Amino acid sequence: MSGQLYDGIGEAFEGFKGLPLARYGEVPGFLALVGDVKGRSVLDLASGTGFYSRELKRRGASDVLGVDISGAMVDAARALEDAEPLGTRYEVGDVAELRALRRACGRPGSTGSPGCPWRSPRPACARTARSSGPTTTPTRR
Repeated sequence: MSGQLYDGIGEAFEGFKGLPLARYGEVPGFLALVGDVKGRSVLDLASGTGFYSRELKRRGASDVLGVDISGAMVDAARALEDAEPLGTRYEVGDVAELRALRRACGRPGSTGSPGCPWRSPRPACARTARSSGPTTTPTRR
């Protein structure tokens, strides 16, 4: 898949989270599913403009990395980070091409192996995009 589909709406995408359906349904519901992230590391897959990456950092996550296929979305996320520095990082990447991470990090839900680039002593969750919308995958020690 190409990031071009989302490149045309980069910065405008951020405004969608302020619409009533997202503001009163999606956002509180998703954050309730994720739970407490204080002191934890978060890998936000399909992070878009970093809305949830920033929110999880504000809620106490120690390390947050957002990955999205769209360069325009990542540029918008980085611009928002520059305007209000929280220490959140963003990279362009295709979630479908992250198979190497599965080998390096071990089975889903594990804390990872030493070769995992997102290994943390206290991982929290990863958000992945699916056709039905965002889901969370909590990890336990």
